[in-house]
Amino acid sequence: RAAGGQTPSRREGHAAVNLDGVAVVLGGFTDFGIRADVHVLDLRRAAPTPGRHREFERAWHQVTLPQRGNANAVTPRNVYGHSAVTLRLADGSSVVVRFGGMRGGGYSGEVDDLEALRWATESHAPPPPPAGGQHASLSHYPLEFFEICARPDEVHGWPPARGYHAACADDIGRVMYVSGGIAEGASLACNDLWALDVGAESGVWQWRRLVGDAGSEVVGEVPPARFGHSMCVTSSGRVLLVGGGNGGDLLREGGDLHDAWLFDLAESRWHPASIGPN
Repeated sequence: RAAGGQTPSRREGHAAVNLDGVAVVLGGFTDFGIRADVHVLDLRRAAPTPGRHREFERAWHQVTLPQRGNANAVTPRNVYGHSAVTLRLADGSSVVVRFGGMRGGGYSGEVDDLEALRWATESHAPPPPPAGGQHASLSHYPLEFFEICARPDEVHGWPPARGYHAACADDIGRVMYVSGGIAEGASLACNDLWALDVGAESGVWQWRRLVGDAGSEVVGEVPPARFGHSMCVTSSGRVLLVGGGNGGDLLREGGDLHDAWLFDLAESRWHPASIGPN
């Protein structure tokens, strides 16, 4: 349990990731509207235990981001329903990659923005945790959003704008996978599976469409369209997709899904995953 600090306001449709041992919460829909704020919680600090002084406890901090016009920084969009994944670049530094989301009320105004967040230090390495007995200042966690160069897929371009999709990273953090979501008031088919590769030594990020659209031959079964689902990469290197719902918003006009699917990256093919009894 955090000791307090600048605690994030209550929200939904936000994203949260672990960046080098620091929890990062990004944006979301709040009582005060759609936000672009960033909060951090240093998980490297000792958790509070009975009898310990408060200065050793973890605390939230809201990060003040550099404004547009800074040599490196860009101003992030106010979004909700976006995804965020931590990836590792060829130089060994870690970044948080945020994709998509909604900018309008009622699950509308989807975007295809691709933004990256990193430590605003000279080496882009994480700052050390504050020494015991010291309170971290807001400036102790310097972060910045920065411009990235991502090449589109040679045939299909970029992933279409969407929100409430699923995203995950491979086991070494060099590739982000994206599928499904809501766009134009309808849930998206999950044969629309994309990969963003950030591991090139050149520093250029590359989008690839793995399966999708009428011009691509999809072998075998394909998961039904959905949003609000979960994805991860298994130890065998396959993409696991679980659950979600269908329809065009979160107001329960559609139905919940309880199925699971595995995408074999070598075969470029989906397979239904068997789920045992509860």
